[in-house]
Amino acid sequence: MALGTILRSFPSSSSDPQGLTTDGRSLWVVDGLNDQIFQIDMRDGTLLRSFPAPGATPRGITFDGRALWVADSGVSLLHQVDPNTGTVLRAFSTPSNEPRGVAYDGRSLWIVDPVTDLIVEMAPRDGTILRSISFPGSTPIGLTFAGRSFWVSDTANNLIYEVSILNGAILQSFPSPNSLARGLTIDGRTLWHADTNSDTIYQISLN
Repeated sequence: MALGTILRSFPSSSSDPQGLTTDGRSLWVVDGLNDQIFQIDMRDGTLLRSFPAPGATPRGITFDGRALWVADSGVSLLHQVDPNTGTVLRAFSTPSNEPRGVAYDGRSLWIVDPVTDLIVEMAPRDGTILRSISFPGSTPIGLTFAGRSFWVSDTANNLIYEVSILNGAILQSFPSPNSLARGLTIDGRTLWHADTNSDTIYQISLN
C-alpha cells in the first residue's frame, strides 16, 4: 500500500478540529472554535465525552502516557491536563508566539511555531528550551513523534512531511487528504490526521 493512502475516515465530532493525539485506545481532538477537548473512539469516531479546553485558543495536543498537554496559541502557554477530569495540573510559557502542534518523545515535549518555522524541544518539568530545529516547509501546524523522526503537516503547501529529528531534513512527504491540514498523531503503524476544511479525521498508511 502506498504512502499516504487513506485507510478510512470519519467525522471529527468537532466543528474546528485542530490538535490530535492518541492514548492508544482513543483519539483526543482539540476544537478551536468551541474551546473543547473531545475523546472519540478510534474504531468509528463515536464521541465518548468532552470537557472544556484550558485557555481561549487551544490548538495542539499530545499525550505523555498519563496526562494531556494542550497548547494555547493565544497566550503562548502549554497546559498539562488530567484526561479523566479536565483539570489543569500545571502550565508554563512556550518560546513560541504561536504554539501549534505538540508532540512527546518519551522524555521531552516538542512544539511547532508556524511563524518562525521552528520545531522546539522543551523540558516537561518547567518548559526549559533544550534545542530547536528548522522546519524546511512553510507553515508547520500539526506534529507527532515517530521514533527517529517527526511527521509535520504544512497547511501552506498542503503536504504532510516526515522530517529528521536530528536536523529537520525532509525524509519523505505526501499530499494531505484535504485543504486545511491540522493535527497529526501516530498509533505505531498508521498516521491519523485532522482536517478543518472537511471536519474529518483520516487514518493514513505509512507503508
